[in-house]
This record gives sequence, structure tokens and C-alpha cells, in this order.
Amino acid sequence: MTTDVARSESHRGPIKLRQLLDDTIVTVIVGEEKRVFKIHKNLLCSASSYFKAALDGKFKEAEEQKIKLLEEKPDILESFQLWLCTKSIIDEGESVTTFDFDLLIGIYVFAESRLVMALQNLAIDMIIRKAGKEKIVPRQSKIYLDTMAGSHLRRLVVDMAARIGLLCNWQWYDSKGELFNSTDYLVDLVKALYDEKVAARPQEDNFWKIRCNYHIHGEGEPRCPKDTPNPDKA
Repeated sequence: MTTDVARSESHRGPIKLRQLLDDTIVTVIVGEEKRVFKIHKNLLCSASSYFKAALDGKFKEAEEQKIKLLEEKPDILESFQLWLCTKSIIDEGESVTTFDFDLLIGIYVFAESRLVMALQNLAIDMIIRKAGKEKIVPRQSKIYLDTMAGSHLRRLVVDMAARIGLLCNWQWYDSKGELFNSTDYLVDLVKALYDEKVAARPQEDNFWKIRCNYHIHGEGEPRCPKDTPNPDKA
């Protein structure tokens, strides 16, 4: 857990406990069921310029100190709230195998869209850890549906498929004979396979070692050390 904490410091710096003693509590309403989360304003604003703009600006959210995220899922917000307090999404008694890829991808997409860079990087690390531990390459369909071109998560799953994926075992067509994979993904995969096989430019396949290639870092922020031990191999 200490590795996750060190790697996921907010770009605005960690919040001190005294900053929370007289802090405003923000109401966050999540999902179709409108589940209510109560979160310290300083934690939200420190983690994300998106939340800071909403809560300190001239929007309705700032006046009411209430944010509605009706398109999000409560389990993603649970992980976000835990991360805000501990800088980890792994709770006591849990491990990387507790999480399925859909949840980790959902956390990444949430962090990417809400400009929570440190959580975005942590989600990348968790996906790499789970893929390495379970010897599974995450499927791309949800990723390409929920992210934009240029997404670091898209690049990660393409690189994984090109370097370690067992493509012969994949389901390429659905029950109606339609392509199961997006055309954007297939184009990206062909390019990556060309670099790997045809152009003879093989790349590193230890994704934990090169995880920083898929991170977002602010200007002047140091890159992650390659010799940081993988928590699952300690």
C-alpha cells in the first residue's frame, strides 16, 4: 500500500489533517439510484481541477456545494472516496485480484474525465498488476467505447496485446457474425504488431517496469523509478 501512496500524491500536494477539521462537506449524488456520498471539499479540490472549478466557481454546484454524477456508478465513487482518504483503492483484506477489469477501467475513465491524474495513474498500475498476476490481457471493447483517441489506456491494452496477448484464443466475432472488436482498435493493433514483428523493433514486455510510459505527469514532475518493486512479487 505504501507504494500506491507514494506514487499517487495529488498534483496539489497532500492534504493535512487540520485542513479537514473545519472543512465544508460536499454532497455528491451518484448513479441512477442517486446514492449520496459526503466528501470533504478540500479533498476534492486538491485532487482535481475539475472539482475545484465546480465548487469554487460561479456554477450552481458552488452555491449548493452539491455535485450530481448521475452517469457514474457508486462502486467507482466508493473507490474514489477511499483513494481520496488513503491514496490507495485497496482496502483492508483486499488485493489486486479483488477487482475486475471493468471496475479498474471504470475508475480510469472516471479519473481521466474528472482530471484526477494521480488516480488515473494508479488505475493504470492496478490494471498492469492484475494482468501480470492473472496472465490475462484486458479486453478492449469497453476501453475503446469509453475513451478518446490518444488515451494512455488505449495504448496500454494495444501494447499488451501486441507483446504478450494470445490473439489466437480471442473471440473476434459476435453471435451475429459482426466484428467483436472496434475498427479503431484493430488499426492500432496492426500498427503495434508491425513495429513488433515486421519492423523488428521489439519493445519491453515487463509492463510494471515501464508503467510510467502510460502515466500522466505534470510539468516538472519526476518519472516513476523503474526499479520500484512490483507489490505482487515482493
